[in-house]
Amino acid sequence: MNKASQLYLTDSYLRRFTAQVLTCEKRPGGYAVTLDRTAFYPEGGGQPADRGILENAEVLDVQMQGDTVLHLLDRPLTPGDSVTGAIDWARRLDHMQQHTAEHIVSGIVHQLYGYDNIGFRLPVLGQGFVSVDFSGVLDEGMLRETESRANALVASDVELGVAFPSSADLSQLDYRSKKELDGPVRLILIPGADLCACCGTHVNRSGEVQLIKILSHEKNHGGTRLFLAAGWRALHDYAEKHDGTAELSALLKTPPKGVPAAVRRLYDENAALCGRLHLLEGELFALLAQSAPAHAPSLRRDGLSPDGCRRLCLLLKERCTGVCRVFSKKEDGGFLYALASRDADVRPFAKALNEACGGRGGGRPELCTGTLKKLPPEPGL
Repeated sequence: MNKASQLYLTDSYLRRFTAQVLTCEKRPGGYAVTLDRTAFYPEGGGQPADRGILENAEVLDVQMQGDTVLHLLDRPLTPGDSVTGAIDWARRLDHMQQHTAEHIVSGIVHQLYGYDNIGFRLPVLGQGFVSVDFSGVLDEGMLRETESRANALVASDVELGVAFPSSADLSQLDYRSKKELDGPVRLILIPGADLCACCGTHVNRSGEVQLIKILSHEKNHGGTRLFLAAGWRALHDYAEKHDGTAELSALLKTPPKGVPAAVRRLYDENAALCGRLHLLEGELFALLAQSAPAHAPSLRRDGLSPDGCRRLCLLLKERCTGVCRVFSKKEDGGFLYALASRDADVRPFAKALNEACGGRGGGRPELCTGTLKKLPPEPGL
């Protein structure tokens, strides 16, 4: 299949097309079909494949195999037949918006700071956000400037260009590319922002991106990985976060802008209470350990955390001989356990307990912890 037959390269807005079936082969998961031409974008360059319908068959996946576009369908088609294809337009438009936003941001970062885009991933809607890896460190101020300029370019509604320059013309151009390219090169031009070699699908005008939001960033192998959303995906993300903030605002009885401070206050109060609880538990555990039998004590104290169960058992171990046992009922059902000893290997005891009571857990010779579906038949084991 030549480039002219890959219709998405020249028209990202083509939603329906006709083609002739060349081959159809049974494959794991469906039927691999090739056409004499196609508007379905195959997975590649960080962008997911299109979905849609070919005649009466659902397009499950689209992949490049050499120079051939393979369509994986849920049912066979007959070679030689003329068929009509229909692209899942909502999915395609989302990918066009996200991919164009990535070009805008990458071009501006390169202009401002000289960093290269060294990695790009576009998850399908509902499975995350666009991630872009840059070759240098970007701080909060740099990202705010990048986002501001990106959205100014979106608002300017410039027309994007698509070109297939000759080798001679290409050698005179300064364009972005992650790797050396052989053969014809497809360039995407965003005036004022970017010129990049790319085979993906993009909008015609920057205004169709609607908006770009840089959501977060993190260090990545000496550079920066940032996450962004554009268009309807960014709007959905905003709506979800707005609803969550509104719910917290009502719950905390504070205006939306006061939610972060209110949450920080609650966090600090909770940390202080946890510290007091830890101290009081320590005092209680010391009293329980002092009043416990001196040999192989078995205590049940409901409502303990896994850490509390472990701490109580370790206190028992310090003053008691044999295998010390602590059990605690969990709020969601089942029981926590801790086994400890200073003169025996408790792992065989833990294994027997797990087998007898539907448990899971283990640990070191001197301490094992885990969970049980039920308690042992005899409270004192």
